[in-house]
Amino acid sequence: MHFKNRNDFLTEINSFTELGEGAQGICFLDKDKKTVYKIFHEFFDDCEPQYCYNDIMRFSDIKNNTYMFPKNVINVNGIIVGYIKPYVKSKDLTSVNPLKISLDKLVDNINNVRSDIEIISENGVLTYDIMYNIIYKNKITIIDTDDYEIKDLDPIALMERNNYNFDYAIYNFLIDNIFDDFVESYRELRNMYKDKDVDVVIFIELFRKYLSEYIGFEVNKLSDAKKCMNKVKAKIPNYIRDIKL
Repeated sequence: MHFKNRNDFLTEINSFTELGEGAQGICFLDKDKKTVYKIFHEFFDDCEPQYCYNDIMRFSDIKNNTYMFPKNVINVNGIIVGYIKPYVKSKDLTSVNPLKISLDKLVDNINNVRSDIEIISENGVLTYDIMYNIIYKNKITIIDTDDYEIKDLDPIALMERNNYNFDYAIYNFLIDNIFDDFVESYRELRNMYKDKDVDVVIFIELFRKYLSEYIGFEVNKLSDAKKCMNKVKAKIPNYIRDIKL
């Protein structure tokens, strides 16, 4: 996507909706085309971004249903100032209430992610910064993937690292500052949660089992087990949420 000059590009994005800002840039939504523009901070700071096409687009040919890789770069007067990607209408996990999620559905979605982790691992991709870049509605999508690396590692070892990065985010989303006290009261759950090196699906099923035994019926949504929630919120949670539980 090419623009002749800075003014033309600013005119283009002036009608877009700002979605949010991260460490690398600001995202804008073109509602008509359902496309997100991620613009690097350097552009707005009147500095020249130091990015090249191959760096940004190196994962874009990897077909998968979870990781949203850039679809094209944004070029202004010969300088790459950002990239575009499809828009997915979902909330990131900081805005999703874990009490309302079906655990059955979550487990199904996690298993779908596993297949895509295998795909990207076979292509040598090492993921980073997953925790705050998962968006979830009817499926799990992972955004802001441009900082990932290509690593010359055994695909199995790479897959283990990528699974751990993903699982860590889910562990914190479900438990941190909500069910820490309950998890702490069961040695097996406590060990899994502290180490976070056990497949999170295995943890969820065991967590559900203990919740169900405590409540007296099969728990599918965590809202069924409100009596098991922390009585006092932790002062400094590992996982920051914008929602009120």
